Amino acid sequence: MRSKFILSIILILALSLPLTGALCKSQKSKVPNVQAAIKVWLIDQDKKAFDDLVLNYKSSEGKSSVNFEFIEKDKDQAAYEKELIDAIAAKNGPDIALIREDWVAKHYDKLVPLSPVEDQSQDDLAKEFKDTFVNAVGEKVIYDNKVYALPIKMDTLALYYNTKHFEEANLNSAPKNWNEFVYDVKQLTKRDQFGNLTRSAVALGTSNNVDHAQDILYTLMIQNGTKMTSEDRKSATFNTSITKASGEVYYPGTNALDFYNSFANPAKETYTWNSSQPNSIRAFADGKVSMIFDYSYRQEEIYNLNPTFRFTTVAMPQIKDTSSPSTYPYFFSYAVTNNSAHSDIAWDFIKFLSRTSSSIKKDKAKEYYSGMSEGSSVFQGQPYIARTFYKSREPEKADALFQTAIKNVVGGQPLQAALDSASAEMTSILQTKG
Repeated sequence: MRSKFILSIILILALSLPLTGALCKSQKSKVPNVQAAIKVWLIDQDKKAFDDLVLNYKSSEGKSSVNFEFIEKDKDQAAYEKELIDAIAAKNGPDIALIREDWVAKHYDKLVPLSPVEDQSQDDLAKEFKDTFVNAVGEKVIYDNKVYALPIKMDTLALYYNTKHFEEANLNSAPKNWNEFVYDVKQLTKRDQFGNLTRSAVALGTSNNVDHAQDILYTLMIQNGTKMTSEDRKSATFNTSITKASGEVYYPGTNALDFYNSFANPAKETYTWNSSQPNSIRAFADGKVSMIFDYSYRQEEIYNLNPTFRFTTVAMPQIKDTSSPSTYPYFFSYAVTNNSAHSDIAWDFIKFLSRTSSSIKKDKAKEYYSGMSEGSSVFQGQPYIARTFYKSREPEKADALFQTAIKNVVGGQPLQAALDSASAEMTSILQTKG
């Protein structure tokens, strides 16, 4: 499951970073110790992981009268979301629930935001939050300048590559930028005597068989300087042009889609993938494709599919010589629902948990980023460069629009027409749903 990566909580609180203001006014909680029962809903998480945390919270924070009930829910995200929203509507929801990052805007009216401390304004709290956590956190959990959730960890897109394939192609290292990536694709792709693909270099260019195709495209667009929505979030702008300092009119979103699609376009020299290929994860585990882009939680699935398979994960490639590196994030956050009779205590416990989240705090994340190389260090460091955007209050529909745009280009529709259509539909969602 996508959420599994976030559900292993670091138990060594002594290594945590203290926060200030409403996030942690002092080392000791100032919320009164009252009799309270806090219900927490979990998705794809073992409730036993909280045993020591609860004991520590009740003793060190002076909350001996607070009791917790952790409930493991359906691992299917759509089923979990529906059950959660139905329970909240029936006034039977939990005090605390895990919320996916793009559900916050969708369901903020069912949540209780974090309250500022004494002498602190809502604006000051939002600023403190943005100053404390990496950019992608604030981009997703702050809505109308209010903090609605708090993550513990963040996953990011990275490059997975087949070690054996790279060795056979005499490639000594993974690509760090897209120029090197294109070169490697040409070296790794194999064809038979009739020109048919016998081994693909990368699963890229389509949407039907590339996991997280839209997230990869978002990454390319953001790296390319695409402005995804207008400042007031009322219009989609990813199809529009910008004018460079030289006077050249440039369409960054269209250029990003063209690059993405080029790996599934038989007319391009980078052609290496098509819609008839198997699912990207399955193809990678079977050695039929040399590279994929995915999140850290996929590692376990790949190992399970092929226990002897040798692969490595490295940072997301960037535009050469860029001063603004980026990749796309994915994370769950803890939020307090408006069903809670003890929202102050629920938030107090979430803040207690957040002391373990060093990898998403700017200062520590910067340190991790500067020292990362490959493997787990990549996923620890990349939150520092994670960037995202507002996908409306209908995030699944937004994702589907980009998947359709990719599919339409593969089917022969002109690039600009595909993005113009997606932009018009996205604008309609933004103006009707928000």
